[in-house]
Order: sequence, then C-alpha cells, then structure tokens
Amino acid sequence: MTELGEDEGIVAGVAGTVGSAGGLFAGMAEGVAGVAGAAAPAAAAVVAAAGAGALIGVGIEHATDGAISDAGSEALLDLVGEEESYAAASAFDDGEYIDGVGHMASGAYDTVSEYVAETYDTATEYANEAYDTATEYANEAYDTASDAAGAAWDALTDW
Repeated sequence: MTELGEDEGIVAGVAGTVGSAGGLFAGMAEGVAGVAGAAAPAAAAVVAAAGAGALIGVGIEHATDGAISDAGSEALLDLVGEEESYAAASAFDDGEYIDGVGHMASGAYDTVSEYVAETYDTATEYANEAYDTATEYANEAYDTASDAAGAAWDALTDW
C-alpha cells in the first residue's frame, strides 16, 4: 500500500465521509418514506437536500483544513463573549436550548452595547474638541477685532 500525499489524503477523507454519510442519508430517506406514506417523495427530497448540504459543508471543512469554521467560531466567540459563550454551551449540553440562545443573545447585546457606548464616547470627545477649538478661534478673532477697533477709536479720539 502506498502512502497518500496530503491532497490525496484530504480527497480520500472527503470520499470516505461522503460514502458513509450517503449510506446514512439513504437509510434516513427510506425510514422517512416508510413513515410518511404519501408525503414520502417530498420527505425524501428534504432529507436528500439536508444530506447534500452536510456533505458540501464537510467537504469544504476538509478542503480548508477547518479555516472557515475556525473563523466563524472565533467571530461568534468575539460577539458573544467568553462568559456567555461558556454559559450557552453548558445550557446546550444540558438540553436547555432556549437558555443557551438567551445566553448568546445576552452576550451579543452586551458586546454591541459596549461598542455603541464606546463609539458614542469617542464621537462626544471629538465633538467637544471641535467645539473647544472653534471657541478658541472665535475668541482670538474677537480679541483681535476688539483690539483693532479700540486702537482705531483711540486714534480718532486722540487726534
């Protein structure tokens, strides 16, 4: 038996997964068809579509060496936060799916709220700096004009 190169190993892994999953989905489709009776063709089509989607996902996962799912999970962790993510995972493990979704929503809300607050603070800081700068220039312009008017008045009245 020859050793497979990395690319051939990935292809063989995907092919094995496709073969195994294909048998699983075929068995599921037969079971659904037996239970669904008249709706069997539609049920079988749904199962086939789900199977195809799963196989495509597995193929992409193998082809990218997990880069896509890693990036997605990192983004979700950044959005939800470590604490709420852990609480959600624990709730999901315990079968408390609504609690898990609640923890995820709470974490996302906290992250977005924090971002909005930081953005507001930054915008307020820039607006205050702009106002202070404009006020300083206006005061300097007023002082210059006032000094010039005073000097002109003094020149007229001293004559």
